[in-house]
Amino acid sequence: MIDPNIIDVEASGLGSLSYPIEVGISMANGKKYCSLIQPEPGWVHWDESAEAVHHLTREQLRVHGAPPAEVADTLNTILAGQTVYSDGWGVDKPWVTLLFHAAHKPMDFRISALEMILSEPQMST
Repeated sequence: MIDPNIIDVEASGLGSLSYPIEVGISMANGKKYCSLIQPEPGWVHWDESAEAVHHLTREQLRVHGAPPAEVADTLNTILAGQTVYSDGWGVDKPWVTLLFHAAHKPMDFRISALEMILSEPQMST
């Protein structure tokens, strides 16, 4: 089996009001991409316990983050027509969907659960 494309998303929290703050991609071809994401004006929820995990502040996102449209364009360019897998599909997929909604752009790739391609022994390690 060829190595899969992997996506990971960090967010402002874990609840329904949370939003993506960082996205990282590791491609099967060895290329990598990572970007902080500037919060949209309506993205105000901030969970300090989540900050303790990801170690990013809203100020860092404001200063160093890219606008959602720029991140969405880059993801579409890198992943066009491909499937990317997530070990946290249940939260990563909605956060990426929210990113693309804020950017007013269609997603030109698919996100699937990593479990879809792992064997039973791989899932237990």
